[in-house]
Amino acid sequence: MPSARPDGALDLEMLATGPNAHGYGRLADGRDFAFRVRHRKARLEIYQLDADGAEPAPEDVELVGELSTGRSNLDSDRSLKVLLRTLVAVAEAGHEPPERTLRGYLVRLDSMLAGWAEALAG
Repeated sequence: MPSARPDGALDLEMLATGPNAHGYGRLADGRDFAFRVRHRKARLEIYQLDADGAEPAPEDVELVGELSTGRSNLDSDRSLKVLLRTLVAVAEAGHEPPERTLRGYLVRLDSMLAGWAEALAG
């Protein structure tokens, strides 16, 4: 049974809490979405409005949002709903907010070095 929100932004059909939280539902515009948490990283996939079948295929994915779960309480429905609304905003904005952790800086540095190496080799 969907849990309708007053603002109509997010209808959750299923939500499982815990370290491997996951769920699915529908956005106000009718697009389906699914999310999962693995290794403290949350990933949301928003599917095309005209996706065929009961289970969307990988080619039906229209937007993706990913975030570190950071200090989110994955055992709380309320915290997960806040995380989901943030993921929807990130996916619709088309980019991830920068991670302000050592890992985030190292990932960006690795990306820069790989680009320079490719430019020097080519």
